[in-house]
Amino acid sequence: MVQRIIPESRTFFRIILGCTFALGIIALLKTTGTGERVQKYYSQGYGCDQSSKYDCSHCLGLVEESKEAADTRWRFDWKRDGGRYGLSENQCDAAFPGLWKDMEITLSKRDGVNVTLEELDESMEGEGAIRCMIYDGELYIIDSNRVHEPHFFHRAMSTLQGLYRAIVAMPDPKALPNIEFVLNIHDKTDYAYDRMPSGPNRAVWTYTRLATQDKVWLMPDFGFFSWPEGHIGTPTEVAMRVDEIEAGLQFQDKIEKIFWRGAINTAPDIRGSLVNETIGKPWADVEEIHWGDPENEKKYLTPITDHCRWMFLAHTEGHSYSGRLKYLQNCRSVIVAHKLHWLQPPNYMMVASGENQNFVEVERDFSDLQPAIMKLIENPTKAQKIADNQIKTFKQRYLTPAAEACYWRKLFNAWANVSPVPQFKNQEGQWRGMPFETYAMMKQTQY
Repeated sequence: MVQRIIPESRTFFRIILGCTFALGIIALLKTTGTGERVQKYYSQGYGCDQSSKYDCSHCLGLVEESKEAADTRWRFDWKRDGGRYGLSENQCDAAFPGLWKDMEITLSKRDGVNVTLEELDESMEGEGAIRCMIYDGELYIIDSNRVHEPHFFHRAMSTLQGLYRAIVAMPDPKALPNIEFVLNIHDKTDYAYDRMPSGPNRAVWTYTRLATQDKVWLMPDFGFFSWPEGHIGTPTEVAMRVDEIEAGLQFQDKIEKIFWRGAINTAPDIRGSLVNETIGKPWADVEEIHWGDPENEKKYLTPITDHCRWMFLAHTEGHSYSGRLKYLQNCRSVIVAHKLHWLQPPNYMMVASGENQNFVEVERDFSDLQPAIMKLIENPTKAQKIADNQIKTFKQRYLTPAAEACYWRKLFNAWANVSPVPQFKNQEGQWRGMPFETYAMMKQTQY
């Protein structure tokens, strides 16, 4: 019998940025170069935005409480347990309090109403959709006709491999509930469904959502398994390479500047503002990447692990969330991020103030970036504490492979509360779907 997850209510604070912000930025931008490009995008309506407020700082207090528990109680040790994919449900709860907060919110929004087969059928009409079933502890791929393009298929395989790994790591996978679901591997559901009558807010598993998309269920993104196209690889590989760099690099010896590289056109209002706020500033090393320009790429393209050589790292959203954040959080550096718009499960643990502060938050237009950096430079002890808290929170806990596997299994059990009852055979008596092991080699759902 599947134990129901008890929804925990939470208020999302929406911060509406006035259109005057966009107009103000336009007025300040230069008429050539980057400024001209950003102004063009603002004129297309990208300027007015909203942010989502994360608030689970008390969850880190629960972590501290577990450390102070009696010696007879199991406690998470990241060196011993961080790579264990098969932690028990009780161990997952003890190790990662708050990590399932978003799915509890989404479950509560269903208000006891089950997802229908018609909802799943409709979600399969969107590009990037995959229909899956877990039945008697086995993963079956029912339909993947929308993901055969190479870039989509690699994302699909990384996502499904992570999901599958969480299943087979269990002592008894048959203990999992039988469920049927649709996941979508687009950067955001808006791309896949915004032209459909019911829009992007639907009962689908995906990498990120807006606070207003309360029907969407969050899953770990593909990078938690591997991202070879970005020349990044697995999270474990990234952590090992970062360890090699930082083994001989003390925090105070890092380059005392804020560092960022990226393409502006994926989020011109945010990224363009960052570039313009840092032009000519001695405390900044911020450059735009022009993909397809060999000279520009040779000069500015920097391996993700080498970002750790800088003391301060800027984080910006892209088309939606930015997949680089979890890699940057491996660095013992201070992440400076604008107020975030897109939700992902680990981001609930981002704390912008107080004893557990693990990043620095600035406005979405980076207008307060300079004073924020100056405060960090003037107070290196505080800056290092923020960086140390980040390592303790993310690299050594909430971004471990163990946390990812625990999240997947919690998602299976939460979804079971509203999932349609899957049928193993269709009306003609044929099996529905292909076992994942076979699908992974054949790239199709039928022999």
